[in-house]
Amino acid sequence: MTDLEFDPFTPEALRDPHPVFARLRAEEPVHYVESFDVWTVARHPDVVAVLRDAKTFSSALGMGELMAGRLDPRQPDLQRPAEMMGQLRIVIALDPPDHTKLRRLVSGPFAAREMAHLEPRIRGLCDELVDNLLRSDEPDLVTQVATPLPVIVIAEVLGIPIERRADFKRWSDDMVGGLSGELDLMSRQQSAFEMFEFFSQAVVERQANPGDDIISALVSRSNTLEEEQLTVPELVAFCILLLIAGNETTTNLVANAAHAFFAHPDQWDALRKDPSLSGAAVEEALRYDGPVKALLRMPDHDTQIAGTNIPAGARVMPLFSSANRDETTFPNADAFDITRGAENHIAFGYGVHHCLGAPLARLETRILLETLAQRVERIEPRGDGVPVTSPILRGWQSVPVTVTGA
Repeated sequence: MTDLEFDPFTPEALRDPHPVFARLRAEEPVHYVESFDVWTVARHPDVVAVLRDAKTFSSALGMGELMAGRLDPRQPDLQRPAEMMGQLRIVIALDPPDHTKLRRLVSGPFAAREMAHLEPRIRGLCDELVDNLLRSDEPDLVTQVATPLPVIVIAEVLGIPIERRADFKRWSDDMVGGLSGELDLMSRQQSAFEMFEFFSQAVVERQANPGDDIISALVSRSNTLEEEQLTVPELVAFCILLLIAGNETTTNLVANAAHAFFAHPDQWDALRKDPSLSGAAVEEALRYDGPVKALLRMPDHDTQIAGTNIPAGARVMPLFSSANRDETTFPNADAFDITRGAENHIAFGYGVHHCLGAPLARLETRILLETLAQRVERIEPRGDGVPVTSPILRGWQSVPVTVTGA
């Protein structure tokens, strides 16, 4: 044991967790945080082992804690809407065989080959948003580009009217606020009720009159497959998950990538010289500073991680961001190198719970980086941005920039 103390809620850890992650990997790769009542897992092989062993390390129990608003035991339990979210059959909070059945029902429309048809529309949106950025008197990469891009795309994918996009973003922000330990219960409760009402009505409408959108595809797929059909609440829960993950992931990935390029201008120059490196740049950005720092798992029996005894029912936090900076897996891991070839990162998880929306987030971010590389000669930070204050997510609410057109 060492004198190492790690609290994911401290301002230092929220601002930059990587120094303490490095100490965890070196000194206590499996570390008990008493104040947080959680075991953190810091090294790449150990994180992969936890994520791979879905039979031992339950997502239903671990993510159930997260979805029910019980991330920080030092804060009072949230009642509703957390109870509603915690009780729903959401694919990220299920274990096999329930997870296997549900994922098979919903995965088809989100395969990379299915997402590819969105490329022309996403490319057009990126051009429009970069136009606005270049014309702006006070350009902000997040509020003017990285936020509206995935919100518009996911709204169109779900077949949602344009006038509800602002509601989409507000709902998502309020739900993500629960992961930050922020106790604005009234706004989250209101957003949860509005989301449930909106998507319940949307699902019922698509059942009666299917359209050319993901909700209709899920309704149709659920009705035609021989597997267990999804109920309306399950379809609603998946729409809510898609809404939140579908825009927060890309927004934070783009913002984190921007900060990586700010700190490594030579890499921006390399991307500008060869925009075809955008796909590799996305993978390196995911590895270097991904949008999800950690999630929760819970063993259903006494077990061990790297020789450390973990009791049944303990909260286990595999640190994705730490694993992706593990020098034993990624030499010179603290360097941002878009030619690295970082495909073995685990920013989108690993195993049966690998992120369902990864192809869409990759597509959106790749096209945006290509567009910026072709149209922006220089992009630099302008003052301090506003970081996301979450022990689970890593990103920025605002990134003011100075941009020079190519």
